[in-house]
Amino acid sequence: MSPRSGLTAFLLLTAAFGAGCLQYNEPCALPVSSPDAVLGYIDTDIKLTPDSLRSRDNALGDAIGTAYVHAGATGDLSAQVVGLEASDAIASAGVCGERELLPVGPLTRSSLRQAFPLQDKLAIIRPVRLIQLIGILEHGVANLRTADSASSSGTPRPATLVQVAGMSYVVDCSQIAEVSTVIGASATIVQQGQRITEITIGQAPGLSHSRAEAEGNQDASVIIVTSASLAANRGGYLDAAQAYRSVPTLTPEPTETLAFEALATALVSQKSSPDNALRLVDQTSRITFRNCE
Repeated sequence: MSPRSGLTAFLLLTAAFGAGCLQYNEPCALPVSSPDAVLGYIDTDIKLTPDSLRSRDNALGDAIGTAYVHAGATGDLSAQVVGLEASDAIASAGVCGERELLPVGPLTRSSLRQAFPLQDKLAIIRPVRLIQLIGILEHGVANLRTADSASSSGTPRPATLVQVAGMSYVVDCSQIAEVSTVIGASATIVQQGQRITEITIGQAPGLSHSRAEAEGNQDASVIIVTSASLAANRGGYLDAAQAYRSVPTLTPEPTETLAFEALATALVSQKSSPDNALRLVDQTSRITFRNCE
C-alpha cells in the first residue's frame, strides 16, 4: 500500500469511528451505519448476476422501485406515482468480490449496501407525459436481444433495463429498437424505439394504454420518483424522454431522502421474521417480454 493510500484509509476509518455511526464489516466494504442490523428476512434467493439484473424483471429492482413510490407518495399528488431505477444502479459484483445473489434468510444493511451501492438522494419529476415515460423505458430496452439472435456473433452492449413500481410495461423485441449515441450523461437519439407496446399505470389491474393511446394522450401524466443521478440524465434517460416533439421540459425536484435509506426503511416497515419472510418476487411480473432472448 502506498503512503498516500494508507493515509487515506486511516483518515476514512478515523472519520467513520469518530462519528460513531459509520462502520466497516470488512476492509473492502462500503461504509454503512449499523452494518449488522437485520432489515428483514427474504423468502428466496435474489439473483444478482448481470443477466438477471440488466435484462430481466428483478426482485431487488422491484423492491427499489416500490421503496421509491412509498418515499414519494406524499404532498400534492396530482397523478400516479411511479418508481423508476435503471438496473445499472444494482451491483452485479459485490464491492468485496463477486456476489451472485442475496441468499434466503436475514438481510443485513451491509449485504444490501453491497448489492445497492448507489449513494444518491431521491428526486421527483412531475408532470411526466406517458410518451416521455415510454421514451425512458425505450432507452432501457434498446439493447435487449431478440429471440432469434442468440446465435449471432459479437457481444452487444449490455442492456440497462428500467426496473419499475406503480406501473408495468410490455416490451416486444421484434419491434424497432432505439438507436442512440451515449457519451457520459448525454444521449443523442438517432432513432426512436418502438419496442414498448403497452404500459399500465397503477397496480394491477391498473389502467392500460397502448403505445398509440399514450402517444396521442397529452393530458395523462405520472409523477416519477427516481435517483438524483438518473434524474440528472445518468445514462441519457432524460434525453430519451425529451426526444419527442412538443413535450414539456422535465425539471427534477431534489429531496433529502437517500435512495438506500428509502429502501432500508421500506424493508423494515414490512416487519418480516424468520417465520414470516418477505416475498419480494411478485406473483405477476411488472415487465412482460415478447420475442426477446
